Amino acid sequence: MSPQFIEQIVQMLKRHSLAHFEFEQAGACLRLTLGGVSQTLEGASDIPRSALETQDVVLAPGMGILRLSHPQRDEPYIALGAHVEKGQVLAFLQNGVVLDEITAGRAGRVAAVLAAEGDLVGYAQPLFELQCVGAG
Repeated sequence: MSPQFIEQIVQMLKRHSLAHFEFEQAGACLRLTLGGVSQTLEGASDIPRSALETQDVVLAPGMGILRLSHPQRDEPYIALGAHVEKGQVLAFLQNGVVLDEITAGRAGRVAAVLAAEGDLVGYAQPLFELQCVGAG
């Protein structure tokens, strides 16, 4: 993989508003995440705690209509700034009468809600950003 190839991929991601890309060829693997900072946490004890905070993006598990609250509840399951636990329900993905839960992959604080109630979302579309502390 040449630097020119990687630059072309980055430009394609920006052009199509994609946040994540993974490519494997002949044993080489390229993973790109736009808008985030990736760092190795070796020697993490020397890094201030605030430097260990990372953003974890919750992606849509499929295609459907985003429901931030259950149809039988008025208030959303989570709010901006709320602390959530791993496995906690954040929202639902509706397909017809079926509601699939969208859950947090790890504990953290809801730093951003990236899609609105009633939006038609696609597979792996970013829905929420969780601010997580540590490598957990």
